[in-house]
Amino acid sequence: FTSWLKADLTWFQGKGDNRLVFVAPPSHWESIGEFDNKGLEATLTITPTRDLAFFVGGTWLDASPEDLPYAPEWSGSAGVNWSIIPGLMLSLDASYVDGYYTTDTRYSGSRAQVDSYFIVNAKLAYTFLWDKLEMTVFAAGENLTDEEYQYKPDYPMPGINGMAGVEFAF
Repeated sequence: FTSWLKADLTWFQGKGDNRLVFVAPPSHWESIGEFDNKGLEATLTITPTRDLAFFVGGTWLDASPEDLPYAPEWSGSAGVNWSIIPGLMLSLDASYVDGYYTTDTRYSGSRAQVDSYFIVNAKLAYTFLWDKLEMTVFAAGENLTDEEYQYKPDYPMPGINGMAGVEFAF
């Protein structure tokens, strides 16, 4: 729309058969058979200044069969990137994923459902030149909401966790 406002709206549909999904353990490939996905995805990015950007996006998915693995009906994300001062960047994001079916590792050929979840992540990074080397020092926190969630049954994801590091570019 303008240099500071961008929007995308996408309608999609995919039909197929013999979709292969990796199942572990025990490790094997499983054929889903015929499937038909259709949905709508929308994103919006607002950049009011060169140092600040907001984004929001969402997806609606109508999957057939209804228990098609890894196909949540709703998902969305939002976030902000803010260059506080030159070289110092703060990034925050949040994600919501509706409950969905997965392959059930306990019983071959069966499906299990995982619950919906909402998580928040943050990263603070400082980029600078040292001699001719570009370095970025960062600290990041993930799942700051301490959400108890899982991608597959019996495989819980970590609660609040973090990391720190240094990136180098020549």
